[in-house]
Amino acid sequence: NMYNLIRTRGEQNQIGIGSAPDGNIGCILHVVSTTKSSVPAPRMTTTERNALSNQVGGCMIYNITTNKLQCYNGSSWQDCF
Repeated sequence: NMYNLIRTRGEQNQIGIGSAPDGNIGCILHVVSTTKSSVPAPRMTTTERNALSNQVGGCMIYNITTNKLQCYNGSSWQDCF
């Protein structure tokens, strides 16, 4: 249903976008589409990334200076691929 784009499943702590969350899938966020892509992380420059504070391992950004998806490993930012 196009009018119910975001759905939650409280007992499973899940969010579904484009579909109801599937209790058989062990993820917190379930995005379903056959016509759209998604942006998995905030888009920012290297300067904006370097100004972030209190980052923990696993944080992600899309660096628009380098055009790379980057992950924070707990001590530094690394290109994801």
